[in-house]
Amino acid sequence: MMGSWFADFFARHGHKLYFYDVNKRSALILQRKNYGTALPSLSKLPEIDGVLVSVPIRETGKIIRNLSKLLDTDNFIIEISSFKGPIWKDVVKARQRGILCISIHPLFGPGKKDLKNSCTVHVKPSDLRSERMILRRLLDGTRFVTMSPKEHDSAMGIAISLTHLVGVSFGSTLVKLGYDAPLTKSLSTALSLIAISYSEPISFYSKEVLYNKYSLISYNLFMKEFLSFVKERDIVKIIKKLKNVRSYLGKRYKISRIYKEIYSTD
Repeated sequence: MMGSWFADFFARHGHKLYFYDVNKRSALILQRKNYGTALPSLSKLPEIDGVLVSVPIRETGKIIRNLSKLLDTDNFIIEISSFKGPIWKDVVKARQRGILCISIHPLFGPGKKDLKNSCTVHVKPSDLRSERMILRRLLDGTRFVTMSPKEHDSAMGIAISLTHLVGVSFGSTLVKLGYDAPLTKSLSTALSLIAISYSEPISFYSKEVLYNKYSLISYNLFMKEFLSFVKERDIVKIIKKLKNVRSYLGKRYKISRIYKEIYSTD
């Protein structure tokens, strides 16, 4: 999905594009949209400045390895995988070959029309100045935040893995309970998360996304917290915990404003 988004975005901004996908039909669809030219293989690349890699995580490392052998050292690779641990050794090896291998994670979805008010994580650049110069030329308008691979994957274990696991579990629970009553505002809001979780391509739900060490840490802590509320029978303790957590979240995420925005549409 993000590959198509970038194809549309780059084409609209005047870049000359070539596409390759093991599913030839996917590349031809982009070609028919006049985004660029579909390539039959990667064996004979045309004259290019660089390559954007947008494939499932399990394939990303292999693609980077192959490209680092095909490209010249004045070319660059940009990879956008949602978790960096599984592919980081291949990023490092490409850099050792002299390729400028840029690792980013756009923190926005395929529905974004432009880069206004967007954020992109820039993961452990090897040459910050050169990498950021390319990124600003290609992704002008987004705000860049630099993180290490560990910092990034730890955050994504919550922001991606945990949220999607909650979404798919919640959706499955609604099905098994046979919920068929009118929607409350809170359930309508929860359905937004369910919709995100069930609208991802099947390839998104890989071992690397669902079962990396950071996602498992977040799952275990979530289950511990969930059960602590289920098992606790002292309402005074529950209220105290609610107040403490609400105070912390209120300072960090302005939950009062979010609450008002949710109900302001009524």
